[in-house]
Amino acid sequence: GTLRAERYGRAVRDPDKRALREERGLPADPLTIVVSGRMELPWDIGLFTDGAGEVLILTASEDEPPETATPVRILRHPGGVDLRAALRHIHGELGIRSVLCEGGPSLHAELLGIGAVDDLFLTFGSKLSGGDGPHITEGLAAGVHDLELRWLLRSGSELFARYGVV
Repeated sequence: GTLRAERYGRAVRDPDKRALREERGLPADPLTIVVSGRMELPWDIGLFTDGAGEVLILTASEDEPPETATPVRILRHPGGVDLRAALRHIHGELGIRSVLCEGGPSLHAELLGIGAVDDLFLTFGSKLSGGDGPHITEGLAAGVHDLELRWLLRSGSELFARYGVV
């Protein structure tokens, strides 16, 4: 859902930042990992049409992706995406040590629930909204997760917070 709403493009747009990554022995574009149970994805977005980097899709679907300019690999989890197994694969087989998750509330809740979150980055905007909409951990089992403020930055009326999960 987040991918459909945000319509992501290339992971690192700035050529200077891509060059810096390469100087440090990293690929110019980091691997982008998409979690999609049904693989109903917006194949027309820049992430798939720019041809830069590589995308790994974690899915329960047996569907095949369409032809894309950006290389796409599929890691299938019949019966539902197993995030523990996926993270073991990402770490053990691909050698990736850290993952930045920009997912929605269900994905965040599942990652918190399995103890896979070290840091939580929150942005507080200068608007209030009401209603019964989803929250950042929709579906998380009842209970309290202690957080420790690591840093707080201000830009205008917005606050950018980094919390460690205790």
